[in-house]
Amino acid sequence: MPVAYAAPAQQGSNMLMTMLPLLLVFVVMYFLMIRPQQKRAAEHQKLVNSMKRGDKVVTNSGLIGVITRVKDSEFVIELAENVDVSILKSAIAGPYKGDGKEDAVKPVAPEGSPAPSKKGKSSKRK
Repeated sequence: MPVAYAAPAQQGSNMLMTMLPLLLVFVVMYFLMIRPQQKRAAEHQKLVNSMKRGDKVVTNSGLIGVITRVKDSEFVIELAENVDVSILKSAIAGPYKGDGKEDAVKPVAPEGSPAPSKKGKSSKRK
């Protein structure tokens, strides 16, 4: 009875054909996910390194403040008058691009007084 075995040359090419889809998936993942993330990280690092004292910034958590001091790995930002916070440079989302106008605070009606009605409509129900 003859013994069946695979020749070494066939076994090597068969292994290459088995690994080829895995290699293709890795290459596609690199160009679609890894490389763009590296570019964004480099751009963010460049942006953060270009920030200086007096720049208005927004943090990843949504806090808005002005840079008052720059340290090696952190900024000190002023959130309000006499409220300074140290924050890591990596926690800065970017410069704040507000319109420069502060939102007007609308006064709240005291308890017991009628709520302000919309223009053209009566606050009383029929």
